[in-house]
Amino acid sequence: MANYCSNNIAFYSKDRTALQDLFTKINDVLDNTNTHSIYQLMLKHGYSEETAKKITDCRDYITYAEDNITDLPCGHSYFKIDTESAWQPNMTTFFYLLQDKYVNKISLVYTSEEPGSGVFINTDVDGLFFTDRYKIDCCIDNNYFTDYFTDFTDVIEFIQEDYPKAGACIYDNPEEIRNKVITAYGSSNEDSFFYLDRFTCNYESRWN
Repeated sequence: MANYCSNNIAFYSKDRTALQDLFTKINDVLDNTNTHSIYQLMLKHGYSEETAKKITDCRDYITYAEDNITDLPCGHSYFKIDTESAWQPNMTTFFYLLQDKYVNKISLVYTSEEPGSGVFINTDVDGLFFTDRYKIDCCIDNNYFTDYFTDFTDVIEFIQEDYPKAGACIYDNPEEIRNKVITAYGSSNEDSFFYLDRFTCNYESRWN
């Protein structure tokens, strides 16, 4: 059974008509299909079953879509969806769809997480829709904590305040910080853990 990667995607465009078409088809999949699959979305766009199976992983599905398209003062519009995909983000299908059916009038950025495979991706380098750059997931003395941070300085300030004995500093890398926290606070409890993960901009290959 596949580990599922959680993805949050923002679609944005100056062409509201094109964006509305994609928005409508995605919500049609959510409202009128049992599986909510990306495969079904491809069928909604007129692809044959054979072609849809070739360009999708049939285990991938949509879990959420915003209720409305948001219009921005600069003339762009956007909406967000959440998907679950097998092991990896599997965005190639969306890149193919946006190029083939929308002639690249719609762009996307996304974040993806699958901790079991070490996947932490944020392709929104300008922070237009997604600003998370670091994630702490830990349990020290049976106290669980999970949070996201935009700046590494915020990460260090949090650790220095909550785990001062670790002696973390701005020049430590995430693995060094993890080891310092566990050494200072977790060695007496085998159930303790501390993960500090960095989101990278790891674009999947686009369809050419």
